[in-house]
Formats: sequence, C-alpha cells, structure tokens
Amino acid sequence: MARSAAQVVEYVAAQETPEERFRRLATSRVEHILDHLRILGNLASPNYRFTDEQIARIFEVIDETVHERKIRFRPRKKREVSFSL
Repeated sequence: MARSAAQVVEYVAAQETPEERFRRLATSRVEHILDHLRILGNLASPNYRFTDEQIARIFEVIDETVHERKIRFRPRKKREVSFSL
C-alpha cells in the first residue's frame, strides 16, 4: 500500500527522538534563514538606492529579533517566591 507524503513525514517524525527532531528542524530552519540573509545581501547591489538609516534599521530589527530568540533558548531559572505578613 502506497503512503502519502504526509503519512511518510508523520511516520518518520514518530520514529525520531526529540534530539533528532530538533537537529533536523534546526538544520532546515537555519539554512532557510541563511538563504534569506544572502538574498537580503543582494540589495547591496548598485541597482538599488538606500540610505544608511534604512540599512541601520533593517539590521537593528534583525539583531533585536535574534537577541529575543536567543533568550528563549536560555535555561529558565525558577523564581523563588517568598511571602510573609
């Protein structure tokens, strides 16, 4: 019996450990981001006109987003809550 592509993906995902799934997805997603950064770099061509402020804003937003995502990967510390009356 032939399986659909969705069934194959579901089957493979069910056989993966969380670590394997992380590696597979992280590799794919990072490659996707790097491809898009390369494409963004194409805008540095003399065929386009831009200001220093525009470029600064583009990379400011990218840097902020990367920083926010890095924070999500840090181990979370449990806050100790103390209370007294």
